[in-house]
Amino acid sequence: MADVINRIFFAGLDLAGALSHATDKGVAQRVQAGMDKLDRAIGSIQSAALDRLLS
Repeated sequence: MADVINRIFFAGLDLAGALSHATDKGVAQRVQAGMDKLDRAIGSIQSAALDRLLS
């Protein structure tokens, strides 16, 4: 599971790098939205893993 979280995290870093080069506001907003979705996915995975561990 840690591997999946790492892959999602590094995808977010790639998007952050792309965001710094986005000159179009619409593109920047979509990239940021994608980053936010990845962050929420990581949080959900971590929460589910913790819940499973504590059960």
